[in-house]
Order: sequence, then C-alpha cells, then structure tokens
Amino acid sequence: MTKTRRESPSSEDFWFFGIHIARKTDILALTAFLISLGGILLQIRGCLRGPVIRIFAPPQIVILKDSKSFPSGRNPVRFAALVAYVNDGDTGYNATIRRELLHYQLAGTPYTQIWQQFTASDVDPGGKINMHPQGVALPIVINAGGSASHETYFTPLPVQVSKDHNEEKEDEWKNFLEWKKFLNDLEKAKSLTIEIEAQVYDHKSAFTRCTIDINQDVITRLRNIEWYAPTCWESPGKTEGF
Repeated sequence: MTKTRRESPSSEDFWFFGIHIARKTDILALTAFLISLGGILLQIRGCLRGPVIRIFAPPQIVILKDSKSFPSGRNPVRFAALVAYVNDGDTGYNATIRRELLHYQLAGTPYTQIWQQFTASDVDPGGKINMHPQGVALPIVINAGGSASHETYFTPLPVQVSKDHNEEKEDEWKNFLEWKKFLNDLEKAKSLTIEIEAQVYDHKSAFTRCTIDINQDVITRLRNIEWYAPTCWESPGKTEGF
C-alpha cells in the first residue's frame, strides 16, 4: 500500500495569529487583508468619534448697554464676541451648530444670553459703537476638517416659567441684567469670566472660556460711553459649565 506523504511547511512559511501563511502564495492576500482591516478600523473610529467641534476663545468681548426697550421693561447689558470653530472630525463627519449661548456670573448669580444675529461691529469718529447686522443667527454647518468664524451679537435669554409660577421665585426676565446693576456688581469683581457654549446637533456641546480683568479703567469707560471691548484672556483647563 502506498502511503500518502504529508509535506512539511516550507521554511519560508510563517504563522500570523494562528493562520498559516505561505510566503510565496499568500503574502499579497495578507497585505490586502491588513489594508482592508485597517480601513474598517479607521471607519469604526471615525463613526465613534463623529464630528469634533472645538471653539477658539475670543480675543475680546464687546460689552454694551442696550438702548432698546424689551418686554421686560429693562435696558440690559449685552455682549458680542468673535466665535471661531474648527471641526477635527474625520472626512464625512460634518457638524451643525444648533445655537450659541453665552454664560457669565456676577455677585453669585449666573446669567445666560443666546445668539440673536451675526454682526459686524465698528466705531464711528465720535466713539460710538455700531452693530451692523449680517443676518439672523441660524444653524450653521461646519464641514469635517473645515473651520468657520463670525461675530455673534447675544441677547438675554428669557426663562420659561410655569403658568402658576411664584413671581418671587421665578422670573422670566432674570437674565435681563439691568445696566446699572451690572456696573455696580462688576465694580465689586476682580474679573469677569465669559463662557461660550456651542450646542451641536445630535452631539455634546463644545465650550470655551476667557476672562476679563476688571479695573477702574474698565468701569470708567463703561460708565462714560456705555460700551467697551476689553481683552478677554483665554482660560485654561476644563470648560464645561460654571
């Protein structure tokens, strides 16, 4: 009887994760497999990450008294800031900024403003600041690997209250901080931290913070001309709410 002879693996063969690889015949297939696997892993990583929105801290904040009468009957402080974004997400993972919020805190009380319009600010020869509307603030798309920037004019955000609310505890206009009270509270502070939040559709919000140093020069300018645009220094560290 003729016995079948089993050939031993060639010295050029090797094993890869338990798979016997014949160097001469399977090396190209293995290479193609690894490239395909790498591509799949990158796609999974991109899917898990999604869009990655980062905000740059504004170099300065425009602070001004609103001369218009709101339903609240108050003339509140308002802010404007240059908001710049970059999307670090992989190709195809675009992001939609649903809205922007500006948060700050004075005398232990937090306040929130919401974007109202995109604007372009300048100062006339008489020293008066002018806000030139560039369009209503609407959701914007930031493509993967792309960037975008605009100046945002914020307005106080009304608070939703219950129908049977207690006026002493619930105030629809709590974010409408009167200009005079703002100045009085600001004068007692050493600094004012501004936090800008970008609410991203179907993803978590992105944040950035900067801090304004408060001194007598800042207070005097705000009292005399009712606006000022002080430098706002980027605040390091975690920036997700006060």
